[in-house]
Amino acid sequence: MSAVWSYYKVDDNNIAIANCEICKLGIARGGKEKATFNTTNLIRHLKNKHPTQYSEFTQATQPKTSQLTLQESLKRREKMPRDSAKAQDITAKIAQMIAMSDLPFAFVENPGFLMLMEHVEPRFEMPSRHYFTEKALPALYKKISGYQVYPMFRSPQTSGRSVTETLANARKIVGHFKHSPLAYSRLEDIQMDLNMDIKRLQQDVQTRWNSSLYMLQSLLQQKRALSVFAAERTLPATLTAHQWELMNKTADVLSPFEELTRDVSRETATAADVIPAITVLRRVLSREDDDDQGIKTIKRTLLEAVEKRFADVETEPLFYIATLLDPRYKDGQSANLLLAKEHLIQEVAKTEGRRAVSAVPEENEVAAEPVSKAPRHEACSSLDIAFEEIDLDLDPLQYWKEHANMFPSMAAVATQYLSAPCSSVDSERLFSAVANVLDENRNRLKPDKLKMQFVNHMQVKNTAKETREYEETISTNGGT
Repeated sequence: MSAVWSYYKVDDNNIAIANCEICKLGIARGGKEKATFNTTNLIRHLKNKHPTQYSEFTQATQPKTSQLTLQESLKRREKMPRDSAKAQDITAKIAQMIAMSDLPFAFVENPGFLMLMEHVEPRFEMPSRHYFTEKALPALYKKISGYQVYPMFRSPQTSGRSVTETLANARKIVGHFKHSPLAYSRLEDIQMDLNMDIKRLQQDVQTRWNSSLYMLQSLLQQKRALSVFAAERTLPATLTAHQWELMNKTADVLSPFEELTRDVSRETATAADVIPAITVLRRVLSREDDDDQGIKTIKRTLLEAVEKRFADVETEPLFYIATLLDPRYKDGQSANLLLAKEHLIQEVAKTEGRRAVSAVPEENEVAAEPVSKAPRHEACSSLDIAFEEIDLDLDPLQYWKEHANMFPSMAAVATQYLSAPCSSVDSERLFSAVANVLDENRNRLKPDKLKMQFVNHMQVKNTAKETREYEETISTNGGT
């Protein structure tokens, strides 16, 4: 933070104004948005009106310099050891940069990059291209266990003439602000006058259903500001009170789809999440409410689409066995609960049979105690015991890992079924991502190096994203 803030305080009613602590005068911070705020006006006011405090400020901002001794100067010129902590850290960061930005390994020999590194850290000795290929890349890959695919539901479609007309008017209003910087500037002024957060309206894209939801939500959030704007200026379309209410109801109907889409798109989502998600959608869309006036057609159309698209979900063994093995859904989310248990018992029996075969001793070996094949009623009993002892707060795969000794066969079946993702959407995206790794600048990678580089790229990119989101969260919460 600049030292000039020792003499100023942000105005409680207008963050674009800073009040001088000396003369109590309000000084503009140089813009209307946080991104444009600066301290130029504050320093100028201090210089013109308060020379004594300005002199203190300049002295506080002057860099403190001290002359280096000859020994210190020579030490700064020495190359740091390759095995030093700092050298290894810089090398690791360069490897992450190569992975994240899909750079060719020859980049470490680029004269411009070497010049930059010489300026940033003269003591660092750049490893060779061969070192990054044979050492740094495998080391980064070793830290990364792998990646998982995470899927996404496909889009629901809305219908109904009233909703269609409302969406058309909404698009016209958003489009007006998108194409008119002057109108947007006035809308931002209104938002500031109403002490609202400065937010832009979201334009929808017809190929992405959730963008229509985001558009409706952004309009509903800015309803007060838009009403003031409409009273002063002309908009290409107007929204009636009924249409505002219809927008709110439509957003409420689409929100569960968006929320479940995000849930099943998590990298930890498995095939066990499919049936419960569909069950939730069915319950939400089937529930009748007195406030459904105007959106009954939408709910009915969406319910029909869900029933048609996911008609075979509860008859697919992958989904109902995975659901049954997930401790979060142990009470049963499928109408085929008995069928699911029957198939699960068969899978457990097959696994125990394979374990019995693998336990047969070799010739000349002392025969161990034979592994008996579990009878059908014993498999049922084990299943019931496992379900009774499940802790709902545990991750399903973590649970079966911890109970593998108690239920080895069921744990093996659970690992098989709970490792399956909900769909293949994101795995298809990965094929496009490979093109960023294997391109014309790096077309001679061997398969093992390509695999390492691709996995490194995905992991480093995700880690950077998570770090950025965490820092933004901390910044938003004021460092708490």
